Amino acid sequence: MNKLSIVTFISNSETVNYNILSLFKDIQKRIPLTELLIYTDDSIFDINSICDDVKLNICPHLTKYNRILKSLEDSNSTYILYVDNDIMPDFSNLYEVVDNIHDNSVDLLWGIIGVSEKQRFVSKLTIIDKILSHKIIRPTLWKMNIGISIPGQIFLLNKTKFQKDLSHKDTVFDDLTIGICAKHNNYNIKMISSVLGYEKPSTNFNKLITQRIRWAKGFYESVENNMHSKILPLIIVHGFSYHLLGFIFWALLYIIFMFSHIVALVLWLAFCVKITDFDFSLIPFSVAYTIIFPIIHLCWLVVFVYNVINGYISNK
Repeated sequence: MNKLSIVTFISNSETVNYNILSLFKDIQKRIPLTELLIYTDDSIFDINSICDDVKLNICPHLTKYNRILKSLEDSNSTYILYVDNDIMPDFSNLYEVVDNIHDNSVDLLWGIIGVSEKQRFVSKLTIIDKILSHKIIRPTLWKMNIGISIPGQIFLLNKTKFQKDLSHKDTVFDDLTIGICAKHNNYNIKMISSVLGYEKPSTNFNKLITQRIRWAKGFYESVENNMHSKILPLIIVHGFSYHLLGFIFWALLYIIFMFSHIVALVLWLAFCVKITDFDFSLIPFSVAYTIIFPIIHLCWLVVFVYNVINGYISNK
């Protein structure tokens, strides 16, 4: 059995990410028994003419989660490193990630995902959102032993553990399902504070809201699939922490404002500085984030409640 497989997924609208091919070649030098598995909707050019030891799997109309399940069967390795095709990998930090496989002590590992395009207004807001979710909310929840989510763009897992325990029910919320599996089975997880890759952010509000609608539907699926599970309270905490904390923040700030305008203003500005990761050039955008994103999260809440009501009516 190989030690490591690298897995990526290509949709019809995408081309091969040569950075992932370069990453694969470099990791092969460090870990010779490494293979690359590519799952694509359609046939692409002869990938083996560019890169050896590549397994090309053509599986149209298969969701990402089902491709993950398929990769657990197809991989001939102990560990699998998943890298989304639209990610710009951080090579040096990913070398540190794969170094964790040598003692077989880690079952699930992830880091931070950055933003590659930083010029547009919505992109700046996405940077703030990434800092809040990847550097503050997610680490805090896991350190409190109530975390269940991972960044689905890049992560490393122990195939033998997940092949046995991962749910085979399809979902659009693959990252949450994997995190739930790790939490439910008390896997050995590891978070690192390094940026493992950079993704292109949503460039306009329409794409941003569409993404949140998809997340709301996926979250409802996770709730429905775990309705009688001991993990359900953690799923609710997850949804609350990522999407509803903004409303609590403004409610508390309003109460403080009633007693002291200055204290409320100072707390608001302090929070805005914190969610920039102390990049002061982002402060205007963090201020805008605290105003605009509660509206985005409200869209998430409306779609989630709609799915709950619709699901209740359908099951009557």
